[in-house]
Order: sequence, then C-alpha cells, then structure tokens
Amino acid sequence: MTKHLTTEEKAVIVHLHKSNKSQREIVKETGHSRKSVRTTIANWKENGSLAEKPRSRRPRKFTERSERTLVRMSLHDRHLTSQQLTKEWKNSAGVQVHPSTVRRILIKYGLRGCKARRKPLLMENHRKKNCSNL
Repeated sequence: MTKHLTTEEKAVIVHLHKSNKSQREIVKETGHSRKSVRTTIANWKENGSLAEKPRSRRPRKFTERSERTLVRMSLHDRHLTSQQLTKEWKNSAGVQVHPSTVRRILIKYGLRGCKARRKPLLMENHRKKNCSNL
C-alpha cells in the first residue's frame, strides 16, 4: 500500500520535474518511491492539478435520519440486542443491515453495549441474616 503524498510534497515533485530532473533524480532527492513520483507526474500531466480525485465508495444503505431512528429505538429500550434492533429497524425504516453495522452506528453515537453482572444466588445463611434484620 502506498503512502498518500501531501499537496506540498506533490508540488515539490512537479517543480523538480519542470526543472528537467529525471524521475530517478527526483526519487533520490525527495526520498519517495518511484511509483509515487511517476504517478504524481502522470496525474499532473493528465489533470493539470495536484488535487486528488474523489474516490468511489459503496453507497450507504441508510441516511442520517434513519441512524437517529435507530438510536432512539436503542434509547427507548436499552436491553435490546443488536440482532433485535436490526429486526426492529428493518420493520420500521425498511433498512436491512448486519447487526455489526447496528453496533458500529450505536458506538458512533456514544452508546455502548454491556452485559449485566451476574449476581450469586442467596445461600441459606444469607436468607437467615436478612430475615433477622427485618
């Protein structure tokens, strides 16, 4: 995986290229890889600018509004699991997502899940002690 160069670093590479330096000389001078130097120069020649193109990504299955609906459902009943919230969210908003997505959204809004601590059952001597105090 290549490191993304800053705009300043790209500007230095293009400036060195304009001053008739070879790519090999630019690599030695800047310390960047040959591939990043070659790509920066090619993109600059093609676009005439140093700005990065917007990257494509998978479209979201839900909106900010539907996220807030999920958060409200979770706050309404804090004992619901992510699987139960997924089913309820599908019924109310028509959004079908994985339970891990539901957990990620809730964490984004500061809601973390936890299990209640197990308490041991009362033993006979505990019961006698509690009855004598009353």
